[in-house]
Amino acid sequence: MKEEIWKDVPGYEKSYQISSFGRVKSLKRKASCDRGLSGVRERILKPRKNKKERAYLDVVFYKDGVRNKKRIHKLMQHVFMDDKKSSIDHINGDSCDNRLANLRVATHQQNMFNRRPVKSTTSKYKGVCWDKEIKKWKVCITIKKKTKSIGRFCDEIEAAKAYDKFAKKYHKEFARLNLR
Repeated sequence: MKEEIWKDVPGYEKSYQISSFGRVKSLKRKASCDRGLSGVRERILKPRKNKKERAYLDVVFYKDGVRNKKRIHKLMQHVFMDDKKSSIDHINGDSCDNRLANLRVATHQQNMFNRRPVKSTTSKYKGVCWDKEIKKWKVCITIKKKTKSIGRFCDEIEAAKAYDKFAKKYHKEFARLNLR
């Protein structure tokens, strides 16, 4: 395991830092409050899941009495990565794992390639759904923003294997495979 590296959060220098392990800490300092100046001790902040999306972790910063909520993976991008405008992809698909080793710069489309299967579909596998009319498993994949039909299969696992084959070919390292 690599050593944990701490860096200042831009705009909050001398108040907050973020580490290469995705941890955020408040630094020891004097802060103004209703009663004047108060001492703030150094501590690791507890991240919270975003209430609307329930996917990404947020932390709350305070500056000049103003509360600011920031997404940890976006802070990691801003502090540790060169590309500040692209999307961030969680390599292992866990949006709560914000270690630098688990994050990579991606286009929006590449990020979608690495999405988990949709839960409200007829199959537990990505790219596979049940065709009621033909009574077979239908396989589709998105390539260059267009949906391509791969085929229909009697067996759900064979359909998942077919999706994986095309995902490896077209989505490359961003492919989320059904069967490993």
